[in-house]
Amino acid sequence: MPLSTMRLILLTGLLYAHIGVYGVPPKTLNWEDLKPAELSKTEHQVAQMQRSVFKLPRAERLALQAVQLEREAQYRTLAGEQLSDKERAAFSAKPSLKYPKAVAFWDKVSAANERYAALQNEVEPSLNEQRVRIPGYVLPLEFNGSAVTEFLLVPYVGACIHEPTPSANQMVHVQAKVPFESSGLFIPVWIEGKLETQSGSYNLNLVDGAAQISPAYQMRAAEVAPYHQ
Repeated sequence: MPLSTMRLILLTGLLYAHIGVYGVPPKTLNWEDLKPAELSKTEHQVAQMQRSVFKLPRAERLALQAVQLEREAQYRTLAGEQLSDKERAAFSAKPSLKYPKAVAFWDKVSAANERYAALQNEVEPSLNEQRVRIPGYVLPLEFNGSAVTEFLLVPYVGACIHEPTPSANQMVHVQAKVPFESSGLFIPVWIEGKLETQSGSYNLNLVDGAAQISPAYQMRAAEVAPYHQ
């Protein structure tokens, strides 16, 4: 058999071994891919609104500032906090009655900001049931002897150990297909398997206590391998 034919057969075999029963190779993700696509669109919308303020005539900019200050004063009044003299003056002047266009603008800004905040913990729905691979760091949850059977995959060293914890869509709860010996919190790994957009709550034991962690993604029977670029 010619050498070139043998090489072709070998390469074909390796390809099918990697693809396996799934029919397609796994999609390689980075952590930004786990955030909903709508998040970047909303962030861009908020940024555009904020930039548009600087293009307004000075009188309109001052009106926007007065309305914003009034809103902030109202929120703090409801919280029972003391107003400064400047805030009290703005509050008593009722700028929202004088500048309805400014009120409408800040309503849009507030709605966009609220949507942006809500999206911080939401998942990317198109990833559900997709076979993927993604690198990260291991935070063990369960062991079989010294081998890790269940863990959290996080995007950076120290995530969940120190405040603040990553957003829910920046954590994956993983059940390993085969228990493995972890090389420690500072050594990254690859995980590969079917990703599920399903949240859960897990108890993570730390040196100074325990914490409840709620990742937004799951991966069961995951293949775990050392990280190589």
